[in-house]
Amino acid sequence: MKAVLIFIVVSISLGFVSCASPRADLRALVPAETIIYLETDDIGASLRSVFESRPLKESKVKVPNLSALDGIQAAVAITGFEMHEEKLSDEQSVGKITPRFALIADTHGWNFQARGFAETKLASFVADIYGGEPKLEKSEKEGGSYYAWTAADGRKAFALVIGSMIYFGNDESVIEHCLAAKKGEMPAFDAKALHQPSPENLAYGYISPDGMAQLANVLGIRLASESAEQGEVRTAIAGILPRLIRGAVSDVHWTAKKTDKGIEDRWEIEMPKEIAAVLSETLAPSDEPADQAAASLIPANAVSATRYSSVILRSRGEASF
Repeated sequence: MKAVLIFIVVSISLGFVSCASPRADLRALVPAETIIYLETDDIGASLRSVFESRPLKESKVKVPNLSALDGIQAAVAITGFEMHEEKLSDEQSVGKITPRFALIADTHGWNFQARGFAETKLASFVADIYGGEPKLEKSEKEGGSYYAWTAADGRKAFALVIGSMIYFGNDESVIEHCLAAKKGEMPAFDAKALHQPSPENLAYGYISPDGMAQLANVLGIRLASESAEQGEVRTAIAGILPRLIRGAVSDVHWTAKKTDKGIEDRWEIEMPKEIAAVLSETLAPSDEPADQAAASLIPANAVSATRYSSVILRSRGEASF
């Protein structure tokens, strides 16, 4: 009997090892209409690096158990933004801007593990975001397990688990487009616009020209709504600011890498040459020691600060921080 138990344990262990799959090409699953893209090869490692940073250590923030996220490869595709008007009174209303997104995750595990993650971790996340226990409907779809959560106010979230893969989002159509891109029924995002994946990166992100245009619109609307000025001024802010941003920045690449000194962020911002030239003069190093010059500008009540040590301007007008 003991030998049988040992055999079962060894067999299960080997099964878990054999189930581990190589790195998935999540970029091939992202639909063509994606305007903002984020990816990480290991959610657990990325988040753990953040919690191990000096500011969070000194703040004594309780580090959550991240073991359930170790080894999970994930990508987030944002395809656009929706604005909803919420009435506060008969005379006042506030606009809420919501991104349409899909998160694609490869757990590199068994299907029952992926389903368990969706039914516990994702369900808990949805409940926290919606501020209450949402209604859950389960069904079968595309040969996998489909979950649909509905909050009391009508907001929805969806998840589809197929094998070791989890598709999660707030818009059914985005998940459907991800599946269509996987099958070749719809064009996938042009990955040539992205940097090549690197094992050194904790995370990587990209904002397309269309993404910058939509973010500029969102920023203009938000700043206008928060302004205390008259309606004409708010209208001007909402109209002029997006045009200024769209004319100054086309696309953005971001990478985060762990170093001996902490997490190193690198931003590559493509812009017209004339704007890059002005930026290079504006961001010219000071004669004063970098730390001292920067420290004099930080508010006394700031919790943390990030210092960018260099700016590299490429010939095409791309600024790298």
